[in-house]
Amino acid sequence: MIIKVQYGDYLPSWLIERSLEDFVRLYESYHTPIPEAALLSKTLKIPKPPAAIRSRFGLTGKSMMAGDLDPHDIGDQETAPIDNANAFDSKAAPKLAMELQTFLQEMIRYAMHMPDAERMCKFLELSALTLTNVPDGGYQGKEGYLNVIKQKRLMDEGPLTNAIKKVYRKPVSKYFIVRDSFIIVAASHKNTEILDVILLDSSFKVTKSPRHLHAPHTFDIINAELKLHVRAKSDHRRRQFVESIRKMPSLWKEPKRFHSFAPVRTDVSAQWLVDGRDYFWNASKALEMAKETIYILDWMLSPEILLRRHQRDGIDWSLKDILGRKANEGVKIYIVLYSEVDAAMHLASLRAKKLLRKLCPENIWVQRHGPNLKTAWWAHHEKLIVVDNMIAFIGGLDLCFGRWDTPEHTLIDSKEERNGPRWPGQDYSNPRIKDFCDLSKPDIDSIDRAENPRMPWHDVGLQILGQPSRDVARHFIQRWNFLCRTKPKQKRIPFLLPKPDIHLSKLEEMGLKGTCEVQILRSVSSWSIGVKDPECSILSAYLAAIERAEHFIYIENQFFITSTNINKTIVHNGIGRALTDRIIKAHKAGEKFRVIVVLPLVPGFEGGINTPEATSVRMVMLSIYETICHGKNSIYGRLATAGVAKPHKYISFYGLRNWAKFGEQFITEQVYIHAKMMIVDDRVAIIGSANINERSMLGNRDSEIAAVVRDKDYIDSTMNGAPYKVSRFAHTLRMNLMTEHLGLCSGHDHNGTLSPNSSNPPFSLLDFVDPVHPAFFEEIWKHYAHSNTLIFREMFKCIPDNTVKTWSDYTKFNDQSNIEDPRMKEERTLKDRAMNKILGPTLAEHFTSAGDDSGEEDEDEDTQHRPLRKNRGADRAAKKALQDDDSGDDEDPVKDKARDERIIRQDPSADSGLKLRQSRGKSSEKDLRTDERVTAHEKTREKTEELNQERLQGSVVSADSEKNNSVRRTVAQQMDGSTDGAGVGDGKHGKLAKGLSVESRLNVKRTASALAGDNDVRMAMENDLSKVQGHLVEWPLDFLRDEIQSHNFCYPKDYNHPIDLYT
Repeated sequence: MIIKVQYGDYLPSWLIERSLEDFVRLYESYHTPIPEAALLSKTLKIPKPPAAIRSRFGLTGKSMMAGDLDPHDIGDQETAPIDNANAFDSKAAPKLAMELQTFLQEMIRYAMHMPDAERMCKFLELSALTLTNVPDGGYQGKEGYLNVIKQKRLMDEGPLTNAIKKVYRKPVSKYFIVRDSFIIVAASHKNTEILDVILLDSSFKVTKSPRHLHAPHTFDIINAELKLHVRAKSDHRRRQFVESIRKMPSLWKEPKRFHSFAPVRTDVSAQWLVDGRDYFWNASKALEMAKETIYILDWMLSPEILLRRHQRDGIDWSLKDILGRKANEGVKIYIVLYSEVDAAMHLASLRAKKLLRKLCPENIWVQRHGPNLKTAWWAHHEKLIVVDNMIAFIGGLDLCFGRWDTPEHTLIDSKEERNGPRWPGQDYSNPRIKDFCDLSKPDIDSIDRAENPRMPWHDVGLQILGQPSRDVARHFIQRWNFLCRTKPKQKRIPFLLPKPDIHLSKLEEMGLKGTCEVQILRSVSSWSIGVKDPECSILSAYLAAIERAEHFIYIENQFFITSTNINKTIVHNGIGRALTDRIIKAHKAGEKFRVIVVLPLVPGFEGGINTPEATSVRMVMLSIYETICHGKNSIYGRLATAGVAKPHKYISFYGLRNWAKFGEQFITEQVYIHAKMMIVDDRVAIIGSANINERSMLGNRDSEIAAVVRDKDYIDSTMNGAPYKVSRFAHTLRMNLMTEHLGLCSGHDHNGTLSPNSSNPPFSLLDFVDPVHPAFFEEIWKHYAHSNTLIFREMFKCIPDNTVKTWSDYTKFNDQSNIEDPRMKEERTLKDRAMNKILGPTLAEHFTSAGDDSGEEDEDEDTQHRPLRKNRGADRAAKKALQDDDSGDDEDPVKDKARDERIIRQDPSADSGLKLRQSRGKSSEKDLRTDERVTAHEKTREKTEELNQERLQGSVVSADSEKNNSVRRTVAQQMDGSTDGAGVGDGKHGKLAKGLSVESRLNVKRTASALAGDNDVRMAMENDLSKVQGHLVEWPLDFLRDEIQSHNFCYPKDYNHPIDLYT
């Protein structure tokens, strides 16, 4: 007999299966007198079963059931076959059903007043957990006790982790609850303590145990994480459980597109969010609306991060204050942080955990998880927020310092502003200069904002409403429960349960129905989430989207390491090969096909490219170059082999750079690309946390999450000049990104103020509609990327640059740099210390000058790490001296001057050499100066000394004082702007000042502080920089090309680290 049970009006119902014998047992269990119910028994009378039941089973006033009754046995006994002569008449069945319904309702009213009401709950399969989760809706199946004989975590038996088995000496009785997409394993039906949760997935199945002949009533429950061998008390109960499990919705058990864990969802409302300002604003709004739960998963989390800036509403918008307010309102908050390897990075996850737990210990739960000894290099890299299982945020943005930014990507921020700094404390960050090291003092700047620019942060996020947000929550819950299952239980941490699917009608009522098709993707494996087989659905989606591309692919990513061979290490992810195959196909068909890739100019790790500590910088750069253009396994190499003579016609690479006027100085810094997204044909977009490298794509390394979005709202557009239907989501995202990179207006600042572009661009939004047509790609995108690159090269001489092909070029280019970059200063200081240690200051200056003037490549290479060659004794000595030197003491200028005077008295011929040294010393002093103001007289003197230095280096020292005076007068006139000469730069080549030839400019050191003393030079530079259009520049494909080809790019010690760490 099937009984339908409904708990409360308008709430879901569920079905239970009961036999007539079960009704009799229920009656008998309450018919026996209960001492505690003596007073109640006088006023409450136990209902009588229907007459047909009493007659059938011979029930009287006294119990006719033999033996003691265990309420747990209800539903366990095999139903005895009923003789046809004694069977109930089928015509009487409806009447019997009505009588049983009336009897059951009266029994419920009777039992609710009795101290042993749990017998009735057991009969109705109503547990404490059922009552807790019934309001969520969804399928409710069988409940009951099963004995767990053995439990096994199905982890990979390979090199990463080992399978863990738990065999019980004596079977343990646990309460199982079958729900719509999971099975709860509880300690008892009486409380809400959850011991484990078995999620349905494509590996889920229920099978009869092979040992059923020896262990009757047993069966196995298997999914991608666990295998449980259980036994029921009867075969009847076993069949009930198996049948109930098989009736669970098949959505989660079916194979899914891209082999993802999540199905494709339709009618979804999705919104892209470009840069931290918009992402954090929407996230703060959602967090403030939270009523039930908040899930946060981050690689790095800074509790003090401000999600809104310069607000006048009197509300503290820091993350910790928002979470504290919601927790005190009763919202349950669950946070998972990556537990970093302290020796490699400083994310302060333990500090964040302790701080957040103190806010409200009863409602804020925080877990950390990191790799073990076998997976030490990998990380949890997802970034996600889920609020009330209804709104989710994913993408590349962690809730931490350094991520909040605007589309303008400002370089500077002063504490003296009226509303205070927009980037307070350590939020003013530049990891290329100094990465986070002490986050216990978040209000103290990590770099001097009076001298150093921040590194702007460009990123892309995604906000999704409705069902896909529950898929994101399911990923979080799976990771959370994995930690609950595996970590030592110092304190009981609650398991979490996923919510059932939302009906489309409910979404329509809430106004959350959209037009997008969304599927959640991820990269996970045994170490990160406990599944047996790695999932790499993000990689599968990338490959499928590239293969099906018709006209155009646009990629922004923090890394680009794919389908290559680096130092005999094969990079397996096939994104690069998929791109080359698609380009070759277009080339053979004579089709126009374009791929645009936007990458960081330099990896965002601390240290100059040529410093010993910058192993990560060099190895990542080497890997990217090997992917793009070096070697037969690179993209360019494969295209050349296939007969594509001009790869840049099909695929091109770009970066972002910005500049600012810093008081009287000019500074520049790259805009760091941290986005992880791809747009194909303005129809499909993939947005998430996954980089294009082995770590993110293979699945068995870093854990990642992403989403593939296809908007069904198609709009008319063009592609290569022909009419073409594009999806609104992907098209508007691509338009927003490209217009931002070229300086068009980028929205509002959430205070009602429009964010204007700083110049009047010679193009409009309509010019960006067709990304393939030459009118846009050649005349706008490529043209201004090239123009901006030339201006930045001429104005700042910033690294990396295409004109720098050797380390010798690098040194010369570095010496001509117009910016006070601490990374460059570090490289010069290290080299100078080594030379001074060997030769003494005077001879070191002569040696360096001779090397700089010789024009030979080997003489200008850094002596600290280039592979040793013939006749490089000085280099070997320099390297040894640097290793031995741990004092860090600078030269004493007073003793230095006295020694120079003695040298002159003893040898007057050394005067010219010492003048050279003094001039170089003053130049070096000027190079390290960042906060001084240079007067016109000082500027003239510096220029004069620099011209003299050029003459000395060329062995053209003149004794004609009148001629030297003439030179000084000429330079002074030029500095005053009184000399007629070439006009100010035309913007194409960015000429610096009047009257200075190209040769003179290339040999004159122009630091920002030196430029500040000359109004004409400053105005000329500002005029040229004002012609920079947006932030777009060419990516330097030829940077240190010769050194990479000769395998001389990296330090020898760089290869001591596993290549897998950087790829």
